[in-house]
Amino acid sequence: MNAELTAIYLRPALQRSGIGRRMLQKIARVCQAQGATGLLAWVIAGNQPARQFYQQLGAAQLVEQPFSWDGMDLMEVGYGWRDLTALATLPAAPPGLH
Repeated sequence: MNAELTAIYLRPALQRSGIGRRMLQKIARVCQAQGATGLLAWVIAGNQPARQFYQQLGAAQLVEQPFSWDGMDLMEVGYGWRDLTALATLPAAPPGLH
């Protein structure tokens, strides 16, 4: 079974602090506890910082598709992990994060 994450949003002042990484690890652990083995996370295609975030945490780009939100036509990208254990047990955030 796979789990799906619609989005993670952090205030700009909190980005690059390690909070997003810890949130994603917690999500992976909770999903594992409920029987999931993989995770698919969605991000707006034009959001390069978010795309890099998922890529740096080992996600692979699996799909890109159009969607509509609040009357806007957008593209979204699905990043996935086939093994939640790898995501749930990532090492601490690297030095250099505030």
